[in-house]
Amino acid sequence: MSVLPVLNVTLNIWGVIELVAGNGMVINSHHGGGGPLKIMVCVVSSSRFQRWGKCTSPPEDDVSGKAALELLEAAGHTVQYVLCPDGISPTREIVEDFLRGESSVLIMCGGTGLAPSDLTIEAVEPMYHKSIMGFGELFRSLSYEEIGSSAMLSRASAGLIDNKVVFCTPGSPKAISLAIEKLILPQIHHILRHASGKA
Repeated sequence: MSVLPVLNVTLNIWGVIELVAGNGMVINSHHGGGGPLKIMVCVVSSSRFQRWGKCTSPPEDDVSGKAALELLEAAGHTVQYVLCPDGISPTREIVEDFLRGESSVLIMCGGTGLAPSDLTIEAVEPMYHKSIMGFGELFRSLSYEEIGSSAMLSRASAGLIDNKVVFCTPGSPKAISLAIEKLILPQIHHILRHASGKA
């Protein structure tokens, strides 16, 4: 008969909730959560945009968009979906629509690679008021564990614009799931509290 470990929930000196085993090892730590958020997900794909045009839900061939919505909605958030072609102007139009709207988080999926048409980073990073450098660093580190040195080709990025946050992730389903599950969902409320000056 196996014995379940004794776990204690503590609050460390940074105000971070930690799950600590009886031997003192931290099993998991995360910042206190918050309520449901309004999140915009934009899939950047010229080929899909040419085929489907403007969409309010992922088209049948958008596995990445569906994965993003499923993860975010399962976490209790309200998600707005939009499809966008590659390019600096259309990408910035999406960001400007996001800034005018009610969503507090924008996840841009796709256009972060090294191909000539990959312009999401060129479009979005100049709009940041503050960059969240650790997002890209951690994303590439986690990706390296899964795909090896190819992770260096990703230019995943995140930053604050006013009191809102934008994440730019690669467009593959695995990459989007990794970013949302491992990085965005565990920290999003904490990031927004910092952005609003309430951390």
